[in-house]
Amino acid sequence: MENKEKKPEAGYRLYTNKTGNFSFEIPGNCKDVVCSEQKIPTAAGVGSLMSYITENNEKAFMLGITELGITLDKESALQVMEYARGNVIEASETIASDSVEIHNLPALTLRVSRIENKIKVYMDILFCIKDDKQYQLEVVATNESALSDPEVLHFFESFKFL
Repeated sequence: MENKEKKPEAGYRLYTNKTGNFSFEIPGNCKDVVCSEQKIPTAAGVGSLMSYITENNEKAFMLGITELGITLDKESALQVMEYARGNVIEASETIASDSVEIHNLPALTLRVSRIENKIKVYMDILFCIKDDKQYQLEVVATNESALSDPEVLHFFESFKFL
């Protein structure tokens, strides 16, 4: 059987989760992706959060997946994403915020700054919901201009549901 999985763009590595339901590309100089799980509160109750994290010398690339336990209609999905975005805004200074689409699904974006471990960081975040899961892609850097690097846009654009 032929493997139809896309090869990563030059200078990037492809990461596909173990169950094979999503993938993304990270810069070739990133460390291996580390996966962890924890329980967190969501607008729909307590959910499971799976985190996929990697970093290089300048940025951290992250994907968080929250198990909502229910499949939401479009309006409810937007409310849950707004709740998640609001939680980030509560602890941050908002730089930009928008509504977009990813793979024909509604999504929300956010750029914020905040202090973490006495260091000012900047974060680009994308929130979307597919089926019973909320996906939150993030890139974190200590310099806001680093969020304009091509590898940041590539990370967000390379994310795929499989």
